[in-house]
Amino acid sequence: MRYNGPLVGMANRFSASASEIVAGALQDYGRALIVGDAATHGKGTVQSVNPLTPYMHLGDPALTNDPGALKLTVKKFYRASGASTQLKGVTPDIVLPSVFNDAKEYGESALENPLPWDTIETAKYDHLDRVEPYLPELRQRSSQRIAATQDFDYVREDIALFKKQQADKTISLNEKQRLKEKAELEARQKAREQELKARKAPQETVYELTVKQTEVPGLPAPVQKTNSSSAKVGTPPGTAARIAAKDATEKNGLEDDSDKPSPVDAVLNEAEHILVDYFSILSKQKVVTVP
Repeated sequence: MRYNGPLVGMANRFSASASEIVAGALQDYGRALIVGDAATHGKGTVQSVNPLTPYMHLGDPALTNDPGALKLTVKKFYRASGASTQLKGVTPDIVLPSVFNDAKEYGESALENPLPWDTIETAKYDHLDRVEPYLPELRQRSSQRIAATQDFDYVREDIALFKKQQADKTISLNEKQRLKEKAELEARQKAREQELKARKAPQETVYELTVKQTEVPGLPAPVQKTNSSSAKVGTPPGTAARIAAKDATEKNGLEDDSDKPSPVDAVLNEAEHILVDYFSILSKQKVVTVP
């Protein structure tokens, strides 16, 4: 074992297959806190690709065309708890606001004829229980932070817009109406960028560590501070809003982005805060372990 301390894993709606198995195992064993979208992708099956050439040509060398292959689903993954990762995926311990929590077109459940979710007998394994005792306080701290964070206000705005667009099954072909919608999106985006550029630089001291540096006593020099809180916050993917925003940014081909705020990931930042909270709670109870 190389590391025996607090651990946070991030997952979203696009975490699929092997990453879901890892997240599910860490969660079942109580070894790590999983943070992210309401569920992962739900791809819990194994496929076998079978070339059709041996069956279609039957050894006839005169036939040179490739008839393709047949893909068959032959197995299903199960977690140590006995639950499948198929269809339902993995539910994080702390769910963060996300457009994809309300997007029905993503995930295994959006595909045709997905295999159902089911369970089998649980495996015999040691449940370390390093997460559950601290979840109520971690969730409370995270909820308070999210409610007061401007970046998540933007996420909530995007969610509301996404839901509105999902409910509206029509789109205007009137040029004036479309230009008006485009102008509104541009103004919304510009207002966000101006607010983000005006923010003060974060107070946290950031250290960039490599594996080799972990074996050296002390910390390296801190990373030079920049206004990393500034961010370009986009509109929900896969929507008319995204298309309009893209049209706006590409209207003159390549544009100068030097004056635009640097990207920031609100979910990643919150996951980091949760990890700091996790360390804080464990250190108070004197249960933090070291390599």
